[in-house]
Amino acid sequence: MTIDKEENNQIGLYKSIEDLSKEDEEYIDTLPKQNTYGVLALISGGISFMFGPDIWILPIITILYALVSYRTFDKNKEDNPLTFFVGIGMSLAGLYMFIIGQHHTM
Repeated sequence: MTIDKEENNQIGLYKSIEDLSKEDEEYIDTLPKQNTYGVLALISGGISFMFGPDIWILPIITILYALVSYRTFDKNKEDNPLTFFVGIGMSLAGLYMFIIGQHHTM
């Protein structure tokens, strides 16, 4: 089954960015984005949760990084600060597991 370009435009499917109209590009630019520092805090929070029970410094570094970089969050341009909070929460869980001596079991 082949779908030609006119059918794609009618149902809203685009194969590449060149198929978008100017109005669509402008609309996409107005949508809120994720803060890259928050995404990095989320990823490092996951790493701290995985390896925090063995390497205690990772959760501490992640918590400090997330708290300091939270100040870069702009409510007008970005979606939500949840990535910072989830990263901090996972880091706290990894640090807590280190403190009580618990480890992940597989």
